[in-house]
Amino acid sequence: MINITVPQIILTVFLSIIGFIFLLLALIIAVRVRVTLKMNDELSLFITAFGIKIRILPKKNKKYKLKNYTLKKIRAREEKQAKKDALKAQKKAEKAAKKKAKPKKPKLTKEEKRQKRAERPSIPDMVSLFTEILGLVPKTFLSRFHFHVAKLHITVGGEDAAKTAITYGAITGALYPVLEFLDRHSNLHGKKDIDVKVDYTAEKVKFDANVGFSLSIFGLLCVALKLGFKFLVGWIKIKPDTKNVN
Repeated sequence: MINITVPQIILTVFLSIIGFIFLLLALIIAVRVRVTLKMNDELSLFITAFGIKIRILPKKNKKYKLKNYTLKKIRAREEKQAKKDALKAQKKAEKAAKKKAKPKKPKLTKEEKRQKRAERPSIPDMVSLFTEILGLVPKTFLSRFHFHVAKLHITVGGEDAAKTAITYGAITGALYPVLEFLDRHSNLHGKKDIDVKVDYTAEKVKFDANVGFSLSIFGLLCVALKLGFKFLVGWIKIKPDTKNVN
């Protein structure tokens, strides 16, 4: 017969809970979140995660029930709102009183101001650092994205033929370079069903689209850590602008 002591049971339960938490975190980090945008007669926006589809747009119409509009319930809601407003006003007054009672910081002397300015990084160094970070965005950030273009049909129309032609040129001139940029720096799927055409009988520009993108939480964390570490290292290397003391 195996004798199991109370400490062993506690340790087993503790390790099981820790293992479950790590497994849950691994599943959350590995999940891929997908955002889908559909445009036709109306705009629809969906977010899918763990196989669950959540509709963001269009919003569901609020259902009104007559039983919620009895005199008793209306008065209860009014009292609840009055209490909420009173609590909000009280918090606002307390915040204003704390702000008023807070002692003002003493003004810095000219020497202290010069010293503070001297400790700041120089503007050229800061611009160089931000430029370097932005240059990493296409390679690190966009490479984690998967863009999906199931369908993208654009019909350019308008009351004025000349303006319609200009609009068509502007759309085609912007759309295809953007698609080429995404194809080069990210994962672009489904580019076959893309069509831009002119319809001089149409009154306005019409869209018939089903596009979206997906990104894993793990990929997002990797990007944030990489860019954050790069920025931190670059910031440490920036020398103080000792010449800027005037």
